[in-house]
Amino acid sequence: MKNNLNVIIPKDGAILSVPDDTPTEALKKLSDQLHAIWPDRRFLMVAGEIKNVSEADMNAAGWYKRASNE
Repeated sequence: MKNNLNVIIPKDGAILSVPDDTPTEALKKLSDQLHAIWPDRRFLMVAGEIKNVSEADMNAAGWYKRASNE
């Protein structure tokens, strides 16, 4: 039997994208578990498209919007 395991270790300031229909309670549990493992790391969880994150939230996570011609 072949098992596949994907391991993601988020860095401080990481943005984690989850499906937009993820229940709030599931997000809270995930946040609690991540902070139990890495209490000194900050995570920004986004339900849905990352492009919908406000500039203020990106800045708080250490992400800065670059100027674009769009």
